[in-house]
Amino acid sequence: MTTQHQMTTEHQMTTQHVRSLFKSISVMCQTDKKFSDISSNQCSWCAAEFIKKKDKLKQLFLEKKINKFTDVYNECLFKGSNKRKQFNDKLYGENIDNKTLLEQYNFAVISYLTMLENEEPDFVNILPKDLKEEFYKKKYIMIDINYFNDHISDGACYLASRHGQSFSIIPMFNKYLILDSHIHTTKVFTGEELTKYLFNENCGHTHVTLIKIA
Repeated sequence: MTTQHQMTTEHQMTTQHVRSLFKSISVMCQTDKKFSDISSNQCSWCAAEFIKKKDKLKQLFLEKKINKFTDVYNECLFKGSNKRKQFNDKLYGENIDNKTLLEQYNFAVISYLTMLENEEPDFVNILPKDLKEEFYKKKYIMIDINYFNDHISDGACYLASRHGQSFSIIPMFNKYLILDSHIHTTKVFTGEELTKYLFNENCGHTHVTLIKIA
């Protein structure tokens, strides 16, 4: 389906119809045996696979074709798990801006962004060097916590990592579809809810990396 066709389909939907589409879908996750037998800590790779299939996943979600949606979703989990096995055998995972990971995909990157909350340099300094450099040291364009309330209209998707836990963010009308391979459900958030998801209220220092993708 072309992008123009997708835009036309979405435009034709009434407000009432759109609201009815915002439902979570139960899905498999990366720790289910089918995928954990292949590899572990594969969330960044799964997130990249979700973005690779973002148009199809969004289309099927909006059309409520749950079985087809979960088929594509599981395909992303499978491919992400295998790529993690192929390209990284470290015990910990990758931040979403990992060079080896991004080299495997041809994403049209708009910008790299960083969000910080409760910054604690002393916490970062005690970490092993490799973990520090992978997850905490890199800083890009700094954005504030109102970012997702202000930018929903631009239609861009995002790859996100917080402390190496990665997921995909896909805009849908005035909300965001969250595809997170750690959990057994998709989520649809407002900008405010997404910000809370990024900044877990129980966390101290939080370093968020975002890759904005056309």
